[in-house]
Amino acid sequence: MKTILQVFLDARTGGPLVRSLAIADALQKEGWRSVVVMPCGGDFQKHLREKGFSVYECMLSGPRGLRHCAANVLWVLRFPANVVMLWRIIRRESIAVVHLHGLMSMQGAVAARLCGCKIVWHLSSSLFPRRLTRAVMRLVLAWSDRIVIISDGIRDHHFDEDCHDKRVELIQECVDTNVFRPDGALPEHVEQARRRLCIGPDDLVVGTVGNVNPVKDYETLVEAAYWVIREFPRVRFLVLGALLGTQREYTARLKHRIRQLGIGEAFRFVGTVNQAEIPIYLALMDVFVFTSKAEGGPRATLEAMAMAKPVVSTRVGDVSCQIVHGQSGYIVNVGDYRSIAEYVVSLLRDPSKRAVMGAKARERVEDRFGLSIAVEKHRCLYQSLLNCTQDEGQ
Repeated sequence: MKTILQVFLDARTGGPLVRSLAIADALQKEGWRSVVVMPCGGDFQKHLREKGFSVYECMLSGPRGLRHCAANVLWVLRFPANVVMLWRIIRRESIAVVHLHGLMSMQGAVAARLCGCKIVWHLSSSLFPRRLTRAVMRLVLAWSDRIVIISDGIRDHHFDEDCHDKRVELIQECVDTNVFRPDGALPEHVEQARRRLCIGPDDLVVGTVGNVNPVKDYETLVEAAYWVIREFPRVRFLVLGALLGTQREYTARLKHRIRQLGIGEAFRFVGTVNQAEIPIYLALMDVFVFTSKAEGGPRATLEAMAMAKPVVSTRVGDVSCQIVHGQSGYIVNVGDYRSIAEYVVSLLRDPSKRAVMGAKARERVEDRFGLSIAVEKHRCLYQSLLNCTQDEGQ
C-alpha cells in the first residue's frame, strides 16, 4: 500500500476537494492510500471519513490580503508549529508523496523537503495577484517534483511565456459520469425537491451551484434573472451553495438588489446542499448558468453538462475547452448579464434546443472530462515519482 499525503488549506466543500476525493477514492481501491490534512471547522471532513480516509485537522491556513494583518501575523506565528505537525504526520504515516493543493501551501512543502518526500504541487486557482503569484512560483519551481495545472489559463497566470518546464502536467477538472447522469436522479426525489422549494410542476427552473461570494459574481446572475423573468414570469432561479458567514454583507447586498428588482418570489438561495443531492437539483433545472469572474477549471459546469443540461457561462478558466459555443452551451463575457439573459430566454423558449444541446454537453464530458481520465493521470504521476525514488535509492 503506497500512501499519499493530501494537504489542503480549505475544508469547505468546493470543486478542488470534491475532485480530489473522487480521484483519491478511486485510487484507494487500487492500493494508493490517501491521508488528508486540512483546517479545522470546515464541512468536508465528514465526507472524507465516510469514505474511509484518515483525516488530520489542524490550525492550517494560508496568507491573506494586506488588509488582514491579524490573520497574516497568526499565519507567520503558526508556521513553525504547522511544519512540525506535518513532519510528524509524514513520519507516522510513512508517506511516499506529498500532494499540496493550492499555491500558498508552503508549510507542507517545507515539511516534505525536511522528510525527503517527493512533492506534487496542484495549482487550480487564479485568485492571487499575478505579481504575488510569480514571486511564490519561484519557490514552487525550486521545490516541486511535479506541478499539476488544471487549465491553460492557470498556466498563463502562474508561468512566464517562455517557461516550458517538463515537470508541469495539465490534468483538467473531471466529473464522475456514473454519478452525474441524466437518468441517475429518481423522479420521486426530483419531485420532492420541487415541492420542498415550492416550484410548481409547470415552472421552468434556471440554476447554478457555488458558494455565495463575490468571485461567483451573483450580481450578474441577479440582473440577468430580472430580464428573464420579464419574459417568463413563471421561471424560478436557484442558487445552490453555502451562505458563508464571512460573506454576510455581500449576501445582504444581493438580497437587497433582488427586492429592488421585485423578483424575490422567483429567486431563491437554497443554501448548502449535500453532495449526494446535487444531481437531484441539477435534474430539476432546465438551464444552468455560471457567472463567475475567475476560475481555474470550474467543476460545476461539468456536473451540469454531465446531467445533459445546456450551460450558459462566463468566459473564465477552462470553460472555453469545456463548452463548444452554440453546440453544447453558450459562453459570454464576464458581467454581460444581457447576453446571459438572451441566451437563457432562447433556451427556455425551445425545449428541443435544450435537449439537443444537453445531449451534446453530456457527450463532451464523457469524451474529455470523465473521472477515469483524471484517475489514470494521477496514477501515472504518482508511480513515476515512486520510480524516481527507487532509482535514486539504488
